Formats: sequence, C-alpha cells, structure tokens
Amino acid sequence: MASYIVISGYASCPSLYIWNGNNYTYITEVSNAGWLGYMDYINEDGGIIFGGGNPWDHVKLNSSLLEVKTDAENGYDYYDIVLFQQWDEIFYLDTAYLVVVDHPADIDVYSTMVNYINPGFYGEIYTIDEDSLLTPISATNENGEDVLPQISQLDGVFTPAINGVDSPSWDNIQLNQLTLDLGDLSGAPEIKLLIHGMVDWGPAQPYYDYIEMFDEAYAAGLVPNGTQLYPPPYMEVMDAQGNWMRVPQDRQMPTPADYVPRTFAVDLNGLFPTDVTEYKIRITNFWNVSFDYIGIDITPQEDVTVHEIAPIATFKPLEFGTTNSNASGYFTKYGDVTPLLLEADDIFVIGMQGDNVSLKFPTTSLPPLEDGAERSFFLFVASWFKDPPGNWGYGFDFTVEPLPFRNMSGFPYPDTESYPTSEEHVSYLEEWNTRAVNVPEQTVTERNSVMELVAEALKLTALAGFALAGLVVALIWKKH
Repeated sequence: MASYIVISGYASCPSLYIWNGNNYTYITEVSNAGWLGYMDYINEDGGIIFGGGNPWDHVKLNSSLLEVKTDAENGYDYYDIVLFQQWDEIFYLDTAYLVVVDHPADIDVYSTMVNYINPGFYGEIYTIDEDSLLTPISATNENGEDVLPQISQLDGVFTPAINGVDSPSWDNIQLNQLTLDLGDLSGAPEIKLLIHGMVDWGPAQPYYDYIEMFDEAYAAGLVPNGTQLYPPPYMEVMDAQGNWMRVPQDRQMPTPADYVPRTFAVDLNGLFPTDVTEYKIRITNFWNVSFDYIGIDITPQEDVTVHEIAPIATFKPLEFGTTNSNASGYFTKYGDVTPLLLEADDIFVIGMQGDNVSLKFPTTSLPPLEDGAERSFFLFVASWFKDPPGNWGYGFDFTVEPLPFRNMSGFPYPDTESYPTSEEHVSYLEEWNTRAVNVPEQTVTERNSVMELVAEALKLTALAGFALAGLVVALIWKKH
C-alpha cells in the first residue's frame, strides 16, 4: 500500500515512488525544469516575454531499494514505479522509461541534470571513480567567503545561498556565485564534476513582489527594453590571462533538483582553453542554489552497457480523500495509457492533484549480469507542469489548455505559435483527453462540436492533400 500526502506549496512536479519489497518509498520530485512560466525579458510595451523550460529529467534510483514484483496472472516480473501528483498542479507527462546500466563493479555511473534554458535531451551516462575523486583547491562565494569546507564532503552541510527574488531593486539583482579552483588538470584524460546540490525556490509571495517591482519601475520609465527579469544560470571558465569566458549555451551548468538534493555529473571536457594551467570555473545562479559536495573526476570514460525498458502504464485517480484544486479542462481519461508514453512526441498523460501514473517495467528483456559487473537504474522522464495563479503561476489560467509542446519558445507562447495540429495530435486530444473537470456542460458540448469540425478538415487534408485544408485545421483549433 502506498502512503501519499496531498499537499500544496513549497515543492513542485510529480513525486516519484518506487516499490522496495514492502511498500512504496518516496525518492524525489521529477522534471523540475519542466515548470511552465519561466520569464525571459520585458519588451518595449512593458509585457513579459516568456522563455525556457525543459521537461527532461534523469533520476538515479537507489538499487538497494528497487525490488522486483511478480505479475502472476501474466507471468512476468517487473519493477514498480509510481508518479504521484501530490501538489496542486497540472502535469503533462510526455514519456517515461527505465534505463538500466551494466558497468564495472569498481566504478559508479551518473547522469546529469538539465538547464531550463536549453530544451534539449541530456541523457548521457558518465562513469565516475568515487575512490579517486579530487577536492578543489579553493571555493569561494559571491562575498569572497571560503566555502571549501561545505563542499569537501557529503555531510548535509550546504554552501550558504541567497534568492534573487529578495534583491533590493530591479537594477541591483543579487546573484549567487561559486568560484572553484580545480588545480592544474593539464594531464587529465577527462574532467568531470560530481555534484550534490539542490535549489530552494522559497515561498511564492516574494516572487510576485519581485515581478511587481519590475512593473512599477517600467511604469516609471526606468526599465530598458530587453531587460531580463531573472538571469538564467551560467558557468564560466578562466583563460590564461585571467579573463572569465562564458561556456557555450548547450554546455551550461544544470539546475539542481528542488526539495530533495541529488547527485549528478557535469562534463567539463573541452571547455577550458588549451593553454591554461589553472583550471578555474565560476557558477552563477539567480535562484537559491546551494551545494553539499563537489568532487573532481579525471578518470577516462569506461564502457557500459545500456538497456532501455518501456513501461506498461496505468493512469489512476485519487483513491482516498479529496482535493480542493480548481484546475479545469479536459484531462486524460483513466486506464491504460501505455501508448501515450512510448515517445517524447507532445502526446501527454494530463493529470491534476491526486492523479497518479503506475509504471510497470518488465525485466524479461534484461540479460544476466556478467561477472565483475554491477547494475544501476535511472528513470528518464519528460514532463511539463503548471502551477495555479497565486502559487507560482503567472501569465495564464489554471486550465489544461493551452498545452505545452517541445518547440515552443516559452510558456505562455505567443499567438504565432501553436500546439501541433497534425492528425495524430488532434486525434489524441479527441480520443484521450475526455475527462472534463470543472467545465460547464455547455462548454463540453461546444468542444465536441469543434472537434467534429477539425476531424472533417483533417479528412479533407487526407483526401486532397490541400495545404489550404491544413490551414483550416490550424485556424479552427486556434480560434476555439
């Protein structure tokens, strides 16, 4: 039996539980970077332009807690994982699969986390020799304080940090900085960091106060066009002349998990100029990011064998208690949702507070473990999520629509962008998202009529192949 707590505030995202042989154990919140509402800059009209968001997460699971279950009726063993929506949010689960990594027993393996500015997939597996990790020579924060003791060992003591939303004014934003001297790594075959850290977003009200501070400054004519509300996280390396150089955007420092700290790897290979002998990096964050441990791995990447297991997925409602959520719209119907989670394709399982997705990962495809090898497990998942106004939501209503999608510039996205209107996507909306929550009956009837219009336009497209018919589909969908 799983014990859940339905709560609101503080953390976010679907909560991950795994079966440990006796009950379900809480692991972490997933897809923190899939939050909808990241802000980019203020335009010349005083409007906020939204940008960023990355639904991917790669969660390393504790192998000692993950136990096999048996489906006696169907004759197979499986790993049992549950994604439960504890928080008052709307989630859009795109895909989830189990990654099983066989590796030499004398090393460990880690994945990395994602940066919310980059929408890409970051699913590499890195080998780490934890017995030979190096400690940085020095570590200082934005105030020049020595924080090397905090990051030298994994002991639950974190570096002090500040939250940018507590900045004194719109033109005096306070940022976290961590400067690391890694020493002379000139002869290192590879350079990777092993980091244990977390982000604490803090309460929601200071976030709204921060936005209001910008609104008031803009009304007074003080904010230039293009001013960023909160700078995205970034990492720099020092060149031989002592100048800081920002690393390429697709290699930027990930944002750690919230609520529960996690350990992840960061690949630094190829980022330093070839003529440096002092390997220094500087990590800058607007949000309250703190670190418990940072180690340096200079061992070469070793060969590993990676197996991917697709889930058998069942979507279930809250089986006890109630939720006071006012989320509304057309959510995914309960039952078997396996077809929706096999690809990252903007075809989601859409749920709200109290909903949960049961994921069974059959072990039948796994070969026997070779001598001298160990097996590690990761859950790779892609999910967006939406908070209600007043509790981190801003710029949109607490409704299912508009739906996010992989190629959007940000959320909310401008009128020039739209959720895909292909036959596959429209058919998905019509067939799967039929659970109306807090929707007036008249609206349900109107939606059904719109879906019929779209279906007819799609038939015309299939029959004649006219570009005009495709345009009709898009216009009908956007209008309604």
